[in-house]
Amino acid sequence: MVLGNKCDDKNREVTYNEGMEYARSKNFGFLETSAKTGYNVDNAFNCIVREIYRNQSLEEEDDEELPEQANHNSRVSLGGKKKPS
Repeated sequence: MVLGNKCDDKNREVTYNEGMEYARSKNFGFLETSAKTGYNVDNAFNCIVREIYRNQSLEEEDDEELPEQANHNSRVSLGGKKKPS
């Protein structure tokens, strides 16, 4: 998920289209937010939580398909480091 902050600022450094294009090129979602006005802040957190939940559900489905020895100590945390099962 790519978040463009300060969408309320007239002197923005990145346009909406540039942010959207970048997000699409990486196959990410895109939202513009404003911490000042609160615009899309709750929506951004909700989208991120849903994506984390979806990814963890997919990972658990993949783990169920592997024999126990194959997935031992192979879970990856959000930071990309291995964590014990």
